[in-house]
Amino acid sequence: MDAACKGKKFGHNFPVPGGRCLNCGISQNELSGKAKPEKLKETLSQSLKPVRGIHSAIHALAKDISEYCKEPKKFALYLGIIKRIGKNRAYQIFSEIKQSKTIKSRAKIFMYLSKDKKSKNDSNNPKR
Repeated sequence: MDAACKGKKFGHNFPVPGGRCLNCGISQNELSGKAKPEKLKETLSQSLKPVRGIHSAIHALAKDISEYCKEPKKFALYLGIIKRIGKNRAYQIFSEIKQSKTIKSRAKIFMYLSKDKKSKNDSNNPKR
């Protein structure tokens, strides 16, 4: 007697996860096509490999911004700007740029918004 589920992806009767179908005898691992890791350490080591060169949240933000601006080779430039203006201000500028739909040059807008907005006649610069 041929089982109705034989050779099909759906319709199997598995009594336990990872076990064999009671009707046709195929295992869930064979059906999914990829072997499941045996131990928890293997699973964690596969999923938690850090990206090379990204050491902190500031580095990750600089990478995201440089890739969004389509200038991944200028990562150091964006990292320096983020260190100068602060992480919170950089997040704010980045979200403003992402929300705008009519921007032609993302990099120029980021540079413009990240420069200091101090006026030239500031009280720290007395006239001589």
